[in-house]
Amino acid sequence: MKSLRLITGVSLVLAVFMMTGCASLSSLPSQQSVVLPVPAVQSVLEQFRTVQKISPGKINAKVPALELAYAQVPNTVNRLRLAVMLGFGQCQKCDSGRALKLFKETLESSSEDSVVALASLSIELLELKAMIADKNSALLNQQQQVIQLQQKLDDLTSIEESLHLRK
Repeated sequence: MKSLRLITGVSLVLAVFMMTGCASLSSLPSQQSVVLPVPAVQSVLEQFRTVQKISPGKINAKVPALELAYAQVPNTVNRLRLAVMLGFGQCQKCDSGRALKLFKETLESSSEDSVVALASLSIELLELKAMIADKNSALLNQQQQVIQLQQKLDDLTSIEESLHLRK
């Protein structure tokens, strides 16, 4: 779980750096060409920050409100906010598969560079999160097998010792 939070944190920092205009480092931008993050992206980044701090119970309470907002006004901001909550929240109603679908819809429908970058990074994070969860599950299964095999070995050793004592 700590590795998931670390990956999420690092990716969020990278997303912020990408969206603050790091693309043209060769020359200093003039006052007119400074591009600030779009308010929609700022709102979604705030959602990332919020989802990391609030409890699963509060997330469960917020998901229906976000679902309703997206159903009433299916725009990019509402889609991204819902996707962030579903994909990066730790709750019963959270669904990373649905979040991936929402991020991919955003990627296909938006032409804003900052929104595309945010959706791409989010998709990558969710895919990495799923990969880590699969590897953790496989590791837990292997640990269970090792424990079972160790128990069998201990049992066989005990039987062998009892046979030597009988002779």
